[in-house]
Amino acid sequence: MRNKRRVVIALYHRGRLSLGDNRQRLGYESYDWGILVMPKHPREGHCLPLSSAYDATVILVIDPETHEDLNPNLDWFFRTQHDIDPSATGQLIGRIIVGKLPNHVSKSNLDTLLADVPLPAKDASPPQSCVTWALAALSALQNAGLAWTFDIEPFKDWALAYGDRCMVNMGHSNVCEYKGEEKRE
Repeated sequence: MRNKRRVVIALYHRGRLSLGDNRQRLGYESYDWGILVMPKHPREGHCLPLSSAYDATVILVIDPETHEDLNPNLDWFFRTQHDIDPSATGQLIGRIIVGKLPNHVSKSNLDTLLADVPLPAKDASPPQSCVTWALAALSALQNAGLAWTFDIEPFKDWALAYGDRCMVNMGHSNVCEYKGEEKRE
């Protein structure tokens, strides 16, 4: 089957946290990691195909009417966004294709699968983050046969180095495939 949707690990710039001493100190957490599911080809008029984005995040949530902080404890939550341009924020630095979805897999199927991935625990040791969530989500996708099977430990080191290379020349054209030892940039 041609034109299958791509399963992607997306790496995003975190401002000054992705640079210099912060990059070295924070390691994997110097970038935000998430999952994108995107068609092979963009729609006319778009740089990148409209995608579904999945991540674990800790953000300030303000009630639009009361202006009350709805997340005062800065708890982690699962975020799903459909039909977005992943490059629109200007933070996307690189995409790593880790699988191709069969056409029968729906957005609803993916929403359910990824919503079941445990969120990072606030007081875990070692610390958990969007990176640990994205890697657990990748493992869930692999176990469901929706991502290629490879060892995640060497992948995360390779992905971090790839993110560093992408920082040199940021842009939506930074995309590669990872199938374990066989990588294509």
